[in-house]
Amino acid sequence: MLIIAALAGALVSYVPYRPDLNPSGSLVGVDAQLYADWLGEMQVRPLSEAVRYAFAEAGAGSRPLLLIPVYSVSVLGRISPQHAMQVLPAVLTILLSFSVFIFVRQGLRNEEVAGLAGVLTVFSFNFTVGMWGSYFANWLALAESYVFLAILLGFFTSQSFQKFAALTWLSLAILLTHPWTWVMILTVCLIFSITIWREGKGSSHTLLIVLLILIGLGADVLKNWVFGPPTVAADLATKGPVAGLHELIMVWPNVIDSVLFTHGGLLANSVLLALAILSLLALRFADRFQRLLAIWTTTAAVPFVFLDSYHQARIVYDLPIPILATLGLVLLASLNARSHLRWPGLVVLLLILFSASYALRAMLLV
Repeated sequence: MLIIAALAGALVSYVPYRPDLNPSGSLVGVDAQLYADWLGEMQVRPLSEAVRYAFAEAGAGSRPLLLIPVYSVSVLGRISPQHAMQVLPAVLTILLSFSVFIFVRQGLRNEEVAGLAGVLTVFSFNFTVGMWGSYFANWLALAESYVFLAILLGFFTSQSFQKFAALTWLSLAILLTHPWTWVMILTVCLIFSITIWREGKGSSHTLLIVLLILIGLGADVLKNWVFGPPTVAADLATKGPVAGLHELIMVWPNVIDSVLFTHGGLLANSVLLALAILSLLALRFADRFQRLLAIWTTTAAVPFVFLDSYHQARIVYDLPIPILATLGLVLLASLNARSHLRWPGLVVLLLILFSASYALRAMLLV
């Protein structure tokens, strides 16, 4: 199933660049040309200046851990910025499907369901909206986040220095890839650790997350001191005009706008959303993996109602929709197996084909 996910991700990401659909090879996605321009600026500079540009100027220095690896590969392989941006979505969707597999396998101890989640991830919002908006940094940060959460679940079961070191490096990687995703993931982890503390399991888990947050903030301040880009706190402060009680009053119109119109309406996938909601209703708080998914969703719901439609859509993009939809699909298939209907696997196959059709149709919009 992982091989299927990898091949499907590469093939579907190639569709917008097919010569018959895109004879000129123009970049697709809102921010694709912006990334290409940043990469082009880095390629004409010496190595030290290119690194400084990634940390200080490109995207206000918010995504160096995406730009520097792409720059390194493009320079070594003598790849043009345009070509690099065409190939990057295939790499990102493969990385994300594999990281989702690792996370779900760690949480459920079930490789079949984890493989199904990896396949559905390829055809999910993360891919379609990621292509539409060219949210490459956010895309990569999600892949890093799922690996981070998988290691975190293992660390909460059996602690070791190696796991702590991996968590520290991954936390910094997420911060240097997409700071907004880092804020969301670490907030979710902090609340998750507090729930474990309240069960009487000790405060060590919460102290670990607090330590990771302090290390991240320290690294962010150090980056600001050395290179000069704004800190995460300063960036958050700029979002005041798009958040507040005035948006709470308009929450329902904002939701309609974010789902049906923002990102070309690609979030208006009622089947995937219905399956995700179905799984949310069935999540068990006693199970740590399911608890983490529930906290992730409910924590994001708090700022969601106070934001405008665009930022609501960005929050939805950072939710584990493919995993929740997978759990809802498994639940639906199990209910089908208990009924008089046959072949519950047919329900799974139909949903995979529906999702693939949705992703292919979405590629004609980008």
